[in-house]
Amino acid sequence: MSNRSAIGVRLAVTGQGLRPQAQEVQNPPSFLSCNDRGLNFGVGRAEQVDLRVRWPSGKWNSPQTLRTNQVVFPVEGRA
Repeated sequence: MSNRSAIGVRLAVTGQGLRPQAQEVQNPPSFLSCNDRGLNFGVGRAEQVDLRVRWPSGKWNSPQTLRTNQVVFPVEGRA
């Protein structure tokens, strides 16, 4: 299992007509600051995307096809 804060988690998004995009959850700059750790992807008018998640443990989740315009909370070890 990876760390509880999801630091180091990498999300990769692909879809029909989209350039592949990837983002990683990083540490906040200091202990007195507050940052939203949510990741946002610009997918234009796409209605669905494929999401892959790489966990700090090195494990990958299988690609999932998701509708756009929603909030997703990936959990390590679950599809």
